[in-house]
Amino acid sequence: MKSDFVYKNEWGVAYDPIEETMNAGYSMDGENFSSEFLITEIQEKDILIAIAICANLYSSYGAIVAPYKDLLELYKNSL
Repeated sequence: MKSDFVYKNEWGVAYDPIEETMNAGYSMDGENFSSEFLITEIQEKDILIAIAICANLYSSYGAIVAPYKDLLELYKNSL
């Protein structure tokens, strides 16, 4: 999948404002990524928070598919 932007030089992110979905995953080249995360019901202003959380939880959970509010709850419970 083609990245709209890259987070911390390793996580590619693509956002669909119409569907309010974020796809993200590990990027080896800074342009493309394999989708590891699908976050739904997310506003554009929350993308950086979501990818930071996903990157943090990746080693424990692997792929994450969830609405944004559930991602926040998952993160809160992991602390």
